[in-house]
Amino acid sequence: MVKMNRNIEYALMALQFIKGQAQGRPVSVKEICDELSSPFDSTSRVLQKMSRSAWLKSAQGTHGGYVLDEDLFAEVTLHNLVELISGGLKLVKCIEGNCDMTASCNIQTPVNRLNQGLIDYYKTIFIKDLLSNSKIDTRISAQVSL
Repeated sequence: MVKMNRNIEYALMALQFIKGQAQGRPVSVKEICDELSSPFDSTSRVLQKMSRSAWLKSAQGTHGGYVLDEDLFAEVTLHNLVELISGGLKLVKCIEGNCDMTASCNIQTPVNRLNQGLIDYYKTIFIKDLLSNSKIDTRISAQVSL
């Protein structure tokens, strides 16, 4: 089963919340966590990563917080988010090189092709479309060839 990393969920939830605020209004991590019931430390870390990548602008001080960079955000794909937050999509241990069955494994090639197909598909999903309920083609075969 393919599961989304919890930190990616927090990132998407925070982006959706920030996107729903008045344009240009900074949103604090505390405000996000209080509204979404997400853990402060994890949410703060993903917001910092997105800020370092310039997807979010951060403002310091009492009225500080995070603001979405709309122009840059329009170009961010699900693949970009997965790469930033969790280091990439890796369906199985052998993709990371952490498998002690490598010598006897007979599914490395098909699993690597599947992993690459999912990566290619994630590159076609823009976060702005995902969060705006825009139509997203969910047919992987229409997007990539496995």
